[in-house]
Amino acid sequence: MKKRILAVLMVACLMDTLCACGDKKAKSGTIEFNVPAGFTQETVAGVTTAWYAPNYPNDTANINLTYSENDPIGINFDQATYEKQIMSVYEQAGVEVTMNVTEFKSVEKDGFKGKVMKVDSVLAGINIKQIQYVYQIGNTTATLVFTDTNVATGEYEWLDEFEKSGENIKIVPKY
Repeated sequence: MKKRILAVLMVACLMDTLCACGDKKAKSGTIEFNVPAGFTQETVAGVTTAWYAPNYPNDTANINLTYSENDPIGINFDQATYEKQIMSVYEQAGVEVTMNVTEFKSVEKDGFKGKVMKVDSVLAGINIKQIQYVYQIGNTTATLVFTDTNVATGEYEWLDEFEKSGENIKIVPKY
């Protein structure tokens, strides 16, 4: 349960910090992607949809997809701002975290601008690797976070599958 709470806390922190700009004609939209085989879907408070690894809770790998409306942040954040905001949220929550952003880049997918971040963290003694995608689809900000830990086997079992899923994201605008 502690691992699930930490995963949800980490995603909630990201939701407060991330956003992007996209197609001004679309009113909203969704993200489609391939969920790795065996992951179980759930709705979690504060997260639109979450998927957990087949061997959960022994394997705490998860995927979170969140949509928010009219996010005021915009795409105007850089890596330093992103890191500062995330660390501030953890400090306010009294959670000790070490974070290293290994990739931070602006992207475009299906005509919508966004951000992709890869982050290595240690949270409450748990090693975590994340791949985060954020797109603005009209007034909707879509945030997709893939999280892998090495809790179950000592290795990151899902990173390759998560990379493939991220490469195949499809944005579906609603007009």
